[in-house]
Amino acid sequence: MLALSSIILIVFTLLLNITRAAPIDQGGHLQVYSNNIRFATTTPGAAEKPWSDRKYDVVQSIKFFASRGNTVVGLQEVLKSQLDDILELLGGDWAYYGVGRDGGESGEYSPVLYDTTQFTLLDSKTLWLSETPDVPSKGWDAALPRIATLTQLKTKSGGYTFNFYNTHLDHLGVVAREKSMALIAGLEWHDGPILLSGDFNSPPTEDAYKEISKYYSDTRLVSKIKYGFTGTYTGFQDEADVIIDFIFVKGLDSDYYGVLPNGFEELKFSDHRPVVAGFKL
Repeated sequence: MLALSSIILIVFTLLLNITRAAPIDQGGHLQVYSNNIRFATTTPGAAEKPWSDRKYDVVQSIKFFASRGNTVVGLQEVLKSQLDDILELLGGDWAYYGVGRDGGESGEYSPVLYDTTQFTLLDSKTLWLSETPDVPSKGWDAALPRIATLTQLKTKSGGYTFNFYNTHLDHLGVVAREKSMALIAGLEWHDGPILLSGDFNSPPTEDAYKEISKYYSDTRLVSKIKYGFTGTYTGFQDEADVIIDFIFVKGLDSDYYGVLPNGFEELKFSDHRPVVAGFKL
């Protein structure tokens, strides 16, 4: 069996080969990076490092993948203090849209981050995944309030307009997860292609996944090129086959999909691995 360090090297070599490919028309190309970064708990569990240690590698992972250009980022389980740290480390060209799930700056965010030199934010909205989606609320059998962050963006090179949604479904409410997906799938917000990223807390065998699959395509299945790991949730361990983090698409062709390492050397920067995908606009 390959050592973890060897697997990580293989993954990054594959991704590096892609980034070294022939130059592309940045205006007609788009990447999505999605990661549940693990909230900044004051009582880290076994093998979990504090956020003050993890934040640097969270941002390095984003920077590495975004270096090819035209990359939008969807994060989950983000406290406002973490969001501030990430934006500071990314640099002044990055901005975000999102609110806390408890309203305002309270609770976890599912923010959308974008480079203002590459994108213009045209519209934005927060949707609570409940029977009352316009106000902070908890839906169905969910243990906690959950949100979907909706953005409409336009590339500055080429002027392509698309929609990017980012979400984090409930960890306990099976009914809530399915109903949340039905709510997202039924949105009539803006015309154009839609990208959906997030921690669904649902494996492909669950009804929530099956519900969204009626309307969107899983990039894990339809991409021409696939690389990296299989599992997306590791729980700060080295190996896992659990798949609960996804990037779905409607109205675009998916060129490539991958699951990146969630750590370098001995440090795991999250209990989830980043999920990435690339598209032609």
